[in-house]
Amino acid sequence: MINVSFEQIQSLIEIQDLFEPVKQSFIDYNSSRLIGIPIHLLHFPNNSDAHIKTAAIDGYPYFSIKVATMFPNNLKQNKSPNNGSIFLFDANTGELKAILDDKGTLTDLRTAAAGGIITNVVASQQSNAVSVIGTGIQAYHQVLALSKLRVITSLVIYGRNKNNAILLKNKLEKKLQNISITIANSVEEAVKTTTIILTTTSSKTPLIKGEWLQKGQHITAVGADDTFKKELDIDCFKKADMVFVE
Repeated sequence: MINVSFEQIQSLIEIQDLFEPVKQSFIDYNSSRLIGIPIHLLHFPNNSDAHIKTAAIDGYPYFSIKVATMFPNNLKQNKSPNNGSIFLFDANTGELKAILDDKGTLTDLRTAAAGGIITNVVASQQSNAVSVIGTGIQAYHQVLALSKLRVITSLVIYGRNKNNAILLKNKLEKKLQNISITIANSVEEAVKTTTIILTTTSSKTPLIKGEWLQKGQHITAVGADDTFKKELDIDCFKKADMVFVE
């Protein structure tokens, strides 16, 4: 059995390495070859949770089971809020072949790649003004992923904690060239000043109102990954010309 360490994964994988595999995953997910079960969620105090997910396609030599956790209070101890591992099995024998101790890294990058692909395909090719709602690791990765697929000329950041928004701005400025990055004072301001909106929060109450949206805007909402989280109000869906799920 192979054990792949967190350090090895970090040194081997870049976000752009995942674009083609994730694109193929979307195709496989919607095929008759999918062997799927519902996602299992465990909810703990302090907005902490664990996700148990599977990846199995008929005809593939392996299948995997992933456990990904998110414990926000870890930040108070200078620990990452994200953790977890991926277990790879032989699809013919059921034998455990590898453990990837990714500590949530592959989940972060996979989610960012998926968001970037969908945004780039669905949003108007003339859309280059982006806003990101949220200031965590996924906000960072979503912007970087999209920047590798299309030119972003301006970015607006909104976060409840302005200091965190400033930290994200500084972090992105080190990675992105020729882009204007500003911080909004409200979600409404961020939404009304851009054509692409990325939401990356764990909010349990809607942040974006449909009444703010204008024709031609696109939203990629990645934060609401269970039934308890809500980033968009119902009017966003009523006003949308198209809604894409998974």
